[in-house]
Amino acid sequence: MKEYLETANHPAMYIGVALLLGIVLWQSAVFIRRALKRARELGIAKERLKHAVRVAALTSIVPSIAVVVALLTLAPVLGLPFSWARLSIIGSLVLPILILSGVLAARFLYQKGWVK
Repeated sequence: MKEYLETANHPAMYIGVALLLGIVLWQSAVFIRRALKRARELGIAKERLKHAVRVAALTSIVPSIAVVVALLTLAPVLGLPFSWARLSIIGSLVLPILILSGVLAARFLYQKGWVK
């Protein structure tokens, strides 16, 4: 496990994840810019745009609190860069929990001698 964490927390992993998330942020900026340009073309009032941006920001930030908690949970086991990339792109902890519960159940059954 120690060797895995040394590899998982290697600076090259941080660089790779930073590049990956940089692409995601760039893509988001492009879409926001295009959406605002189109809204101006359609003549939508600035007040409505500001309200829409505030609501969108709020509905994006509040659910991400659970993602941060998941990051803090996964980081000691999987390493920070991998957990950071996985949760930033996918954003859900449901699948890893299902996989982990299956692995733990199989290990329990094997240790009890019920499965060989």
